[in-house]
Parts: sequence; C-alpha cells; structure tokens
Amino acid sequence: MANVCKRRFKYSKENILNLWTDLMADCNFIPTTKAIVQYSVELAKRYNFQIFDSLIVSSALEANCNILYSEDMQHTMIVENKITIINPFV
Repeated sequence: MANVCKRRFKYSKENILNLWTDLMADCNFIPTTKAIVQYSVELAKRYNFQIFDSLIVSSALEANCNILYSEDMQHTMIVENKITIINPFV
C-alpha cells in the first residue's frame, strides 16, 4: 500500500506513515508461528505464490479473514475457499 500511495498518488512520507498508523489501529495482530510458516510453504506450492505473499495469505487465513487486500496478488482470487484477494487500487 505504501509503495502504491507513494508512486501512483505521490503521497508524502508523513501521509503514508499516518495511513499506516490508522491502518494498525483497525487491525488485529497475530504472531507468526511455525505452523503459519509451514502452511505458507504449502500455499506457495499449491498456488505458486511468492513465499512472502504466501506468508501474508497464511496469516490472514489463521486470523479468519474473509478478504485480503493486496496490490501484488491476483485480484478476486479465492484461496482455500475461505479468503478473497482484492486489489484496492483496481
């Protein structure tokens, strides 16, 4: 999100940091566990994700998210019949 806001919308660093602060206030955080990392490896193989993207997806699944917002992954892709990836910039 930060990179898109910087490149596409020419946000200042201060505005981007404010967005992150607001975003963090609205999010639940879960620890990255060995099980999440192992699951991310399975997802990377199954869906051909990059490992970092796979870690994000496995963490979102662990947190029982229905939607994952990402500008890097395939828009409207459904993973594990549980979570839909949405590109908020489309």
